Amino acid sequence: MTLDVVFTRWSWWMMAGDCCGEEEIGELDEERDRRRTILSKVLVIVICEDLAKEEEIALPNGIRYYELRIGGGATPKPGDLLLIDLKGSVKDSGEVFVDTFGKNKKSLALLMGSRPYTKGVCEGIEYVLKTMKAGGKRKVIVPPNLGYCENGADFGSDISIPPCSTLEYIVEVDKVSIAPA
Repeated sequence: MTLDVVFTRWSWWMMAGDCCGEEEIGELDEERDRRRTILSKVLVIVICEDLAKEEEIALPNGIRYYELRIGGGATPKPGDLLLIDLKGSVKDSGEVFVDTFGKNKKSLALLMGSRPYTKGVCEGIEYVLKTMKAGGKRKVIVPPNLGYCENGADFGSDISIPPCSTLEYIVEVDKVSIAPA
């Protein structure tokens, strides 16, 4: 069952009984509360089913990703300024080396095609960003050759990436500012 089917049925179900007289309003409110509780449980099940159906996309260069949300904005090109949220971790250990998600954290600004990369961004992430749109969100698995290769990386504050590590990211494109022509 898809979300649009759930919402269509929900709209009809929630409106059923709206033509009651005033003496039945109290009963109607209780019935609506009961229906909302049931609907919230149904939505959780539908959303979980949709997440379970996530399809892995494997690129020829070894990058794998899962589309968590498809964006509707602009696609970045070289020279564009991006604001992205990023959470990166070493796949084997789970050690987080960058995380800009959260209330008191700032998004990363990235100029497409520029190097050196901003903290936590690697060649594999830039490759994936080229195919995303503003508002999009993906889970990305980057192989070592498109991450930090044989050298690994040291970000200070006891945060480092061991050599030849596979990296796992959640990346979200908040905004694409188109470069002037």
